[in-house]
Amino acid sequence: MSDASVFRVFAEEAMRGAANAPDEDERRALEELSCTWARAALMSDRVFGRGFPPSWPSFGDVVPLSRAGK
Repeated sequence: MSDASVFRVFAEEAMRGAANAPDEDERRALEELSCTWARAALMSDRVFGRGFPPSWPSFGDVVPLSRAGK
């Protein structure tokens, strides 16, 4: 199992925990943790080889997310 796969398992586990959280603060914390693990999985794929699917549709110029709001 790749690192990215392990990170996805952690993300799923955190999201299940969020669904069963006893209060709002814990739910939000677990949702944020899940997002962190999901981002780690994406970055691991991107850095170590799998990358994004090559079949993304073309919608014109690609704008990096960090510049989208500027």
